[in-house]
Amino acid sequence: MASYEDSRSSSLSSSSSSHSRERYDDHRRGDHRHRDSWQPPRDQRHSSSYDVHAASDEQHGVDRYTGEKRGRRSEWDDDDDDPDDPFYQQRQQQQQQQAGVASLDVAPGAPFRGAYHGGYRGGYQGGYGGRGRGRGRGRGRGRGGRGGGRGRGSKQVRYEALPEYNERDDRVSRVNLTVVAVGDQSSHLESELPEIATQLSIDYADIGPELLESLLEAVCHLPAKTAMYATLAAMIAARAPEFADRLCELLSQQLVSALERLGRPTVTSASAGISEKQPALSRSRALLRFAAELMNVDLVSPQALLSLFDQLLHDEEEADRRNRKDVPRTAIGDNLHQRQVVLTFLVGGVLPFAARELADRLPDDLHRVCARVCTHLRQSALPAADHKPSRSSLSSSSSSSSSSSSSSSTSNEPIHPLAVFPTDPHRSRQLVLLLADALEEAAQRRWACEAVPRPHAFFSSQLSQSRARGSLRVPRLGEPLGDDFFAPLGCDMRLFSNIESSIGIELDRLIVKWHCQDVLDNVRSTHKAAAQLLLNMPGLQERYSHLNLVVESMLEESLRLPNTRQSALAYSDIAIDLCKMLPARFPSALSRGVNELYHALGHMDPECADRLAAWFAHHLSNFEFQWGWMAWAPALTDRALLPQRRWIQQSLERIVRLSYRQRIERTLPEPFRPLLPAEPTPRLDLMFEDADAPVAQAGLPGGSAGSVPQPLKASAPLRQLAAQVVELFRAKKGSAEVLELLRASSLHRADVIRVLMHCVLRLGARSLTHLLTSLERYGAALSEMLRDRVDRINALDAVAEFWANSHQRQVIVIDRLLNALVLDSSSVISWLFTEPQLQQFTLEWPWAILRSIIRKQVTRSEHLHSQLHKNVVEAQGTTQSKDTEKALRSGIDAALRQQKELFLVIFQRLTMALADRLLRGASRDDSETGRGTDDAADVAQQSMDVEEGELEEGEMQESPAFVVDDWLRRTLGYMLELGRKYQKELRPLIHTMETILFTDEVDPVIMQVYKSFSRC
Repeated sequence: MASYEDSRSSSLSSSSSSHSRERYDDHRRGDHRHRDSWQPPRDQRHSSSYDVHAASDEQHGVDRYTGEKRGRRSEWDDDDDDPDDPFYQQRQQQQQQQAGVASLDVAPGAPFRGAYHGGYRGGYQGGYGGRGRGRGRGRGRGRGGRGGGRGRGSKQVRYEALPEYNERDDRVSRVNLTVVAVGDQSSHLESELPEIATQLSIDYADIGPELLESLLEAVCHLPAKTAMYATLAAMIAARAPEFADRLCELLSQQLVSALERLGRPTVTSASAGISEKQPALSRSRALLRFAAELMNVDLVSPQALLSLFDQLLHDEEEADRRNRKDVPRTAIGDNLHQRQVVLTFLVGGVLPFAARELADRLPDDLHRVCARVCTHLRQSALPAADHKPSRSSLSSSSSSSSSSSSSSSTSNEPIHPLAVFPTDPHRSRQLVLLLADALEEAAQRRWACEAVPRPHAFFSSQLSQSRARGSLRVPRLGEPLGDDFFAPLGCDMRLFSNIESSIGIELDRLIVKWHCQDVLDNVRSTHKAAAQLLLNMPGLQERYSHLNLVVESMLEESLRLPNTRQSALAYSDIAIDLCKMLPARFPSALSRGVNELYHALGHMDPECADRLAAWFAHHLSNFEFQWGWMAWAPALTDRALLPQRRWIQQSLERIVRLSYRQRIERTLPEPFRPLLPAEPTPRLDLMFEDADAPVAQAGLPGGSAGSVPQPLKASAPLRQLAAQVVELFRAKKGSAEVLELLRASSLHRADVIRVLMHCVLRLGARSLTHLLTSLERYGAALSEMLRDRVDRINALDAVAEFWANSHQRQVIVIDRLLNALVLDSSSVISWLFTEPQLQQFTLEWPWAILRSIIRKQVTRSEHLHSQLHKNVVEAQGTTQSKDTEKALRSGIDAALRQQKELFLVIFQRLTMALADRLLRGASRDDSETGRGTDDAADVAQQSMDVEEGELEEGEMQESPAFVVDDWLRRTLGYMLELGRKYQKELRPLIHTMETILFTDEVDPVIMQVYKSFSRC
């Protein structure tokens, strides 16, 4: 049976001739099936594994250290082993695909696609010995091509024979294509839809179950066409009366299945040949909306739909009464309460699509349901949304402990943990409150929502012939199966006003954004298909300036907290495609969105700022690194724009990783060049006589000039010892000889460790493979010398000074030392919280190391749990299984104990560092801000006055008191990120943390952040 995904891709591809000619080939993904196709400029090409760092080096053939020409790229630029990289998972999947044996994957009923693939593989891989242009003679069998696979570079390919032709499968494939293509030609809908209904009613007699499944899957994956599918279903029901009952029965089954899986990240659907995963919330909302649209076309009675709404709200109320004594309304951690909010949110989100019909038939019942929904939504909101950000909020947290404690009681209210702009209520607002206000506004305007399509109005005469009605039967839901309920509990991100987007009421804006989010969530076959749907949403592009909302939705999804629904690369690819499909309009809309985010960086969550920098760098790498940088020139001199300048430095560091420094320097305006990072060269001149001193740079990578003290050169005895160790390395001596030489030295132990680390790092400085080889060869010597925590901290200091010009290399080297068990996690954490490293907490690299340490420990615990579950399932009752289970449980207990100690140590060190900063009240960036404790209080007061409109814009620009403490803002933000990301692991530790760490004596600013992530 042909899969629905294949059908949808084929339909979307056939909508335009240019897209069909491309044959879903993407040169950015390295899929060089057509060597004679157009290739992008060299600066825009990426490798097949999305390793854009290494691809640029390979293209230009420049050594990242010395700038010399070389034959192959450096393995240092391969970030495949860094799971914190937003493109890590996508690269891993593509590498696995490339490593497998090529085979034909031809679905039954798709002979053309099989013939195309056969010709491609036979011609390209066989015809020219691996060097051809795809001109095979395969004829769908994969055997053609001139040369028969012989010749230079030929490779053996295993092919699968095409199955025998099956008429039923071919018919199902055609039905899938027909259903997917409904509404693509919206201008001919009045003549097209009756013809499709007639043909499908004939097919229903033979392939009724497949048709029903195809229709519901189209509803779930193309929600923008739901109203058209409901109209089509009503037309089919007029010709086949039993169609309504069977459709409603299948709809009820799938709706119950989706609702019971709320809380899981994704739902796997096996119907209609689908094997992909879909967000449970998105699927539930699509099916519930389809039920509402069926009521509009009179296939479901209004009483049945209202009964369904009442049942979902009744389950919410009953569960709330059971848990009212134990779970407060503001708690987010309880699964049952989370599902209560989700069900209410679903009913409220679907209500506008049926409201106009219900207002004509059952106005009192509609008013009752709407009132209940709005009441429940407001009760489920966090109280922090009702308060204005206090003076000790995250963006102005530089006030001292005494001033913070004397502030108003609202200063201790938690910020919303899922807000992109936690301190800007105008740009981030809770979705539950936003939906409640939008519903009340729409009810006052008699549900005049222009964004709600009503195609059934054109076919009222034909639909009146159908008297068949189905019934919706949804039993009481069981206990929640997961705990991923963040979506409706999150916040909306607003970049453009309703006037800029031609929006009349707030509900229209929400509906259009939901359409965009559905496309981004569900269209996973190809990013080009998603871009095409975003540009051609039925009935929306004619009414609104919908490009602003597309940009807003796409940026919001890429910054969604705590995790994005797709990989970061998926959203980047869609943005690139939209810019190329609509070059005259979309780039300007995207530029406006980026500028809005740029100006709001002072209020943005640090994790979102890091994601934005990663996306921005990748986007520019596809357009020759061109950008209007001079519009951001005020950030170079204005002290109030310190967050913006930090972000520009971070973005430039990522951009340089995607190319090389000289290339970016040529395209960057002169005023911005001092913000470029230094060349990522090792500091060989510090320890070795035969090394030349590197060229002086404007500043260290990612930081301002002079922010970190430059490492000092070693003394003559150290250089002499280093030369002797290097001679042993060149003579291929082992760890024993090296240890003998080091022990015989009269130097201080810390100096000996410094010499050894510099020599090992020099041996592995050329590439990642050289580093791994050096650690494998001399790991025993390192382990022998690094016996205690002091020795390991000295070794980490040596790593930092050797790679002082590259924070990326520092992170990689420390990660490899942890993997080799040369270092331990506690020593690395202690080193990160030393004074020199604390100064760099405004940068990303210390937090990347912390995330890596936590991820390794959590992954180990999860692996042991999975091994235990596998052992219990596969080998029950045997003596060996009992012994293995006992060993696994012992390992799990030890891993959980280490995990608990790790979290407690990290949050203890963070709390101590923040408390010390608040107590002293002086900024670590005094060289840039020149402000102290007293000024910090004025900063908070003045920033609040500016928000209230008491200061003129000119005064705000001229006043240096508008500067906030960037170190505190970012450190608190990263602390919130750790708590938000690992809330599942932290939940059992809440009582311990409140007893030991977060007591009443802790500063209210720190408690504000803790309460936010402890309620996740």
